[in-house]
Amino acid sequence: MFLMLILFELFCYMAFYSAIREGRKRWMSQFHLSEKRRQWLEEQPAGA
Repeated sequence: MFLMLILFELFCYMAFYSAIREGRKRWMSQFHLSEKRRQWLEEQPAGA
């Protein structure tokens, strides 16, 4: 019984950790894209 509880907590921790890592990766890529878009807009002439 106690071993099942430990395995369950370990599983929850692993799922939580992977979700955080994936979310951070996705957030970083989104941030990178918005940064690129902002730089691209700054490079364009104002009248275009």
